[in-house]
Amino acid sequence: IIIGLLIAIPAMRLKGPYFALGTLMFGFIMFRLFFMGEIGLEEIGGVPFISEDLNLTTVYFIILVIMVASLVFLFILVKSNFGTRLKSIRDDHKGAKASGINIAKYQIIAFAISAFFAGVSGGLFVFFNRYAGYYAFNVSYSFYPIIFTAIGGIATISGPALGTFVFLWAQEILIKLTSGLPFIEEAGLPFALVSLSIVLILMVRFVSNGMLKPLVDNLKELKDILLAK
Repeated sequence: IIIGLLIAIPAMRLKGPYFALGTLMFGFIMFRLFFMGEIGLEEIGGVPFISEDLNLTTVYFIILVIMVASLVFLFILVKSNFGTRLKSIRDDHKGAKASGINIAKYQIIAFAISAFFAGVSGGLFVFFNRYAGYYAFNVSYSFYPIIFTAIGGIATISGPALGTFVFLWAQEILIKLTSGLPFIEEAGLPFALVSLSIVLILMVRFVSNGMLKPLVDNLKELKDILLAK
């Protein structure tokens, strides 16, 4: 959170694509400072009261509990006065400022909250893999949340969760279906990632609000049809 606040203060002066580029550059600086360059840090210790010999089932449930707790926290946050003010800033920046809301203050706090959850994700990754380095925190991982959000839908909590499930599930299916195909191995391209990138571009073009809203609308229509019968 502290690092997020320190980054937020200068980053908030940037707008649009410059904001994204600025935060990415901070990522490059951080891994050089903390991960000792491309070599990284190995044999990282775990939490004292948690055994290092955890099976995959235990790891799954630990992450599941943390994920559910995070979602509950975010749902409560969105329904609070703080969340209402954030939504007003998102919907009408000038109107929110005219109503007396301290825009910079709430943006910095939101940035710090997002940094907290990024830290939780990174901490879990390092804890269970006992390694932190360039290849573990490649810059491509910074684009994953954007992809998940674009697929699931922006301005929602459930949308990115749905997008994460759909993207990772589709990626695994494509990898299994295309593994061993000679023309893909000769090309040397990550076929699954390329295919999903094309799908993402099409979705942004034709379903800009993500999958969640159309899915909810279709379920409501189906419910109305069934109730009418």
